[in-house]
Amino acid sequence: MSRRIYPPDRFSDGHPVLAVILGNLGGAVAAMGDYAGSMPYHEQSLAMIHRLNRRMTATASEAEALAFLQTQPHTFHGLLSFSLLVPDTAAAAYGAVWSHKAAVSRVLEQRHAAARVAGTDHAATFNRLREVRREIDRLLQDRRLPPGDRDRKLAASADERDRLERALANVLPVLKKWQELDASGPETLVSALPREAVLIDVIRYVRFERDPTMKGRAAEKQAYAYAAFVLAASQPIRRIELGEAKPIDQLVARWRTAIAARADDPAAGRLRDLVWSPLAKHLPAGVTTIYLSPDGDLARMPWAALPAAGGRVLLEEYALTVVPHARFVLHALNYPRVGAASDSALLVGGLDYGATEWPTLPGTMAEVKSLAALTPGRRETLSRAGASTDRLAQLLPGVRYAHLATHGYFDSATLSAEKSRAAAAMKERQFGDDARLVAPKNPLGFTGLVLADGEIMTGLRLVDLSLENLKLVTLSACETGLGDLTGGEGVQGLQRAFHLAGCPNVVASLWKVSDAATAALMAKFYHEMWVNKKEPIEALRTAQLTIYHHPELIPDLSGVRGAPKAKEALAVSPLAALQTPAKPRTARADTKLWAAFVLSGAGQ
Repeated sequence: MSRRIYPPDRFSDGHPVLAVILGNLGGAVAAMGDYAGSMPYHEQSLAMIHRLNRRMTATASEAEALAFLQTQPHTFHGLLSFSLLVPDTAAAAYGAVWSHKAAVSRVLEQRHAAARVAGTDHAATFNRLREVRREIDRLLQDRRLPPGDRDRKLAASADERDRLERALANVLPVLKKWQELDASGPETLVSALPREAVLIDVIRYVRFERDPTMKGRAAEKQAYAYAAFVLAASQPIRRIELGEAKPIDQLVARWRTAIAARADDPAAGRLRDLVWSPLAKHLPAGVTTIYLSPDGDLARMPWAALPAAGGRVLLEEYALTVVPHARFVLHALNYPRVGAASDSALLVGGLDYGATEWPTLPGTMAEVKSLAALTPGRRETLSRAGASTDRLAQLLPGVRYAHLATHGYFDSATLSAEKSRAAAAMKERQFGDDARLVAPKNPLGFTGLVLADGEIMTGLRLVDLSLENLKLVTLSACETGLGDLTGGEGVQGLQRAFHLAGCPNVVASLWKVSDAATAALMAKFYHEMWVNKKEPIEALRTAQLTIYHHPELIPDLSGVRGAPKAKEALAVSPLAALQTPAKPRTARADTKLWAAFVLSGAGQ
């Protein structure tokens, strides 16, 4: 009946009601024990949902697209759950993940890329949109306004922002490479992957289970779980269930607490057993590079420091990098970035934060000076009161490398409070109050970089920059890798903002690191990249292994003992240590000192 009401000749992409009915029908068939029979209904429903989502998000504002995600039916979770009970469905299940994961981020990546090549035809609209975003950015940080006035101004600015974003979405050009990426499937990435590389794609989903010995609601169980898919050129797609998410998330939090205290904890070994060991069984021989697309709290876990065989850590076995989603890897492999020939660099450190709550970071000035000596091309340096948001926004688009040694900003408490206020406002709307809160729909407004005089450059400001000339930005600061976790969209943090602005590689930290350890790690990282001509993924690996195997070199590498000692330390290679038996534990650096920094991007 619904197919007759919503025929394809009138509804070419389908209809939301029909998509829900198909998903419900698949669930009903599964409830009767016919899991294989439920699969076609779930697949039809999910394909229709993706077509409808694509049409909606193509012309929606970012706030509308993120909000729209929260209204989606559970078809995706049903397909992943019931396909577990049907043999040979790993590829079909991953097809759903391929389309579902980071759906809004992928649309925004295309939209921002199109905006950067749109020329001057729509310059006035773009400029007004940037002004409105900056006004929202300012209002989000202004605690002096009464809440009612602030909310009304935010709502008015958000309405204008949404209108401008919709207008631009309708006129931006569609780039050929994005059309090709949209038409690609997992098999395209499998064929593009080098034989020495694999992608491990993790998804956190609601797993539905039924107890066949019980009836009705009592037979149903729902719990968040982690699943991982391994893609490699030499084998079919593999699916690995990692188990319920709650105990894994608790172990991640416990391990991070132990790392902060520089203490040993069995949580690391348990995470190895629960997360890594099941995955390792499905890696083909000869793999040296792993692209990780984590989800949930696994995005906050230092994968490189996981215990491995023979008393080693995972970084000793593989080069690791994190990617936002699978198509990000395909984009990097099929469309290598061509930037400016000059290895110009922007170095930011030694800032004057004025009379604010942000403490000075005296070690960052020494860090910047040591890197200045390594810079192979043109160099710009911002320090003290000169490192303003406007000056940074002016210089970033014109350089190849950017090293930003300053505080990271993530106001999780205010973001949480704004979400609660938004939930309360939604209830009020049921009684005729049309006021709405926009802050929770803009998570990038709650994360950023602290600059001169305590001024904050948030992710909302960064995404409006054109940073395609940048090859790498390093956020050499405390907890710059954190942000809000939006279901299926990954961490809404600075890495995402820089990626949306066009920068392919971002190095950020998961926790607070000492000045000396950070300066030492960065000196070795840039030496490997600029002097030894390594790509970012290998340069960071070498730097981290150097600190791990040679903590005694931290004073030399950080420049505390002067240039002669630093030069000797830079020449040390940790790779020879990988060919010898593991050193005693006392000879290695604590995880806190070397594993905080994570590369987001393909590493090229």
